[in-house]
Amino acid sequence: MEGITTAASLLAVAAIGITVGFRYHVLAAAVTALTLAVLTVLRWFERRKTAGTGARP
Repeated sequence: MEGITTAASLLAVAAIGITVGFRYHVLAAAVTALTLAVLTVLRWFERRKTAGTGARP
């Protein structure tokens, strides 16, 4: 799942950069907050999943 989240993160950062470029700063802040929330939840889920299997995160 690490490769997928990395690619999604890069796409999200590009989208945030475009919104800032178009001077939609409030939208960029909202997308940034949403991206951080989603990535935090995914990290929690991934660690919880790997903790049960004995694999290293």
